[in-house]
Amino acid sequence: MQENLQVQVSEPVSHEITPFNTEQVNALQGFQKALSAKPKKVITEQIGGQTFQHIPIGVIENLLKRYFFGLFKIEIVEYKMIVNEICCHVRIHVFHPILRQWMFYDGISAVPVQQDAGTRVNQFMESKKKDALHKNLPAAYAFAVKNAAKKIGTIFGADLNRKHEDGYVPFNTTGEALNK
Repeated sequence: MQENLQVQVSEPVSHEITPFNTEQVNALQGFQKALSAKPKKVITEQIGGQTFQHIPIGVIENLLKRYFFGLFKIEIVEYKMIVNEICCHVRIHVFHPILRQWMFYDGISAVPVQQDAGTRVNQFMESKKKDALHKNLPAAYAFAVKNAAKKIGTIFGADLNRKHEDGYVPFNTTGEALNK
């Protein structure tokens, strides 16, 4: 026995879709341009023969305060041990000052937990340093916050350690790219 299924498609009502006016587009462009600036405080470090750049967690927190007027929160979604590493998943909630709505960005990290030199992973519980989690859990949290913040914009370190930088190109109100 076959049923006849009918699907109703409704046309959007004009009040459901509200395009941005020129003033809102300009405000969004200005905010996006500010988030796309190169970061001012970058630290370069050498670890294991590799050079990498990062922004200190304190700077990230201050940038969140500045650009989102203190309207942000950092949620620890989850942290757990996987073998000998502590993994952390955070979510940064920000109140977008132009769109006037809450948005969020997720970040993850994994940090090896310190253990005595020369021991194997299967000896982890016996060889873990006494204060390892005291140091490594906050480190995993900080790396996860930085990972989430990078998704907000270049000012938060989005283009650090990348070979290719793709800078922000604003659009005018007709949708054409400016400064092609």
